[in-house]
Amino acid sequence: MKNNIRNHIEILRQNVFEINTKWPQFELLLKDAEELSQRKDINTVCGIERTLLYGGYSLFGPLFEGNSKNYFCVDSSPISADERGAYCKNRILHDDFIKKKMDIRQKIEELNLNRKFDLIIIPNLVHHVFDQNKLIKSCYELLNHKGKLYIFEPTLRELHQIPNDYLRWTPFGLNAIAESNNFNLICQKETGNAFDALRYSWYQAIEYLEKNDRSEIQNWLEKEHIPFIEKLEKKSQKSNQLRKFTRFPTAFSCLYEKL
Repeated sequence: MKNNIRNHIEILRQNVFEINTKWPQFELLLKDAEELSQRKDINTVCGIERTLLYGGYSLFGPLFEGNSKNYFCVDSSPISADERGAYCKNRILHDDFIKKKMDIRQKIEELNLNRKFDLIIIPNLVHHVFDQNKLIKSCYELLNHKGKLYIFEPTLRELHQIPNDYLRWTPFGLNAIAESNNFNLICQKETGNAFDALRYSWYQAIEYLEKNDRSEIQNWLEKEHIPFIEKLEKKSQKSNQLRKFTRFPTAFSCLYEKL
């Protein structure tokens, strides 16, 4: 079973999140999910995902169920997702992807599941929620005493899944919303830097080119430009050399505990 989980994670890493090229920030999400799935104080988990993108299958359920956790998958896809369809399904067409179907589909701001959980995870999804205050309140009601709420969010993304893309949080803004709803911040992590942002922006930019041009530019990008960016990155300092109190993460995660 452990090998099966590792293979499943590798499919997420290579096929779903393309961590080695345009979305390295998702490595943080995978590491966090693995750590949470192994915690002994967590037995019941609610994962809020957009499974319809992948044909109705959960990306993270297998990690928790492989570590003997009870994982309840809520699909929070809006009505507009029906029209878009499962356009990411080709990313999971591999024998090593463990298929776990969603359990229920509900509007994310108004979760009503008639059950309690030790942990709720919201991976890469809060920016698709119109009313974050309602969402955090719903999570509070669904958690057991001292239950945990985990949120992973990008700080840099193109507009996607239009029109259901509403905002980009900073960790400090999200913390303020969580704390106002009686959650205590346990752990905050950040990943990425300005050079990751450059790589990401280039990979996104070439998607706007015609196929022939796209192939040519991608070849140049990977053979010449990305190595140049990496060379600059090795010379860079950890902090902004011109402005204090400044940094450039491309994503962050926060783990909260219910008070």
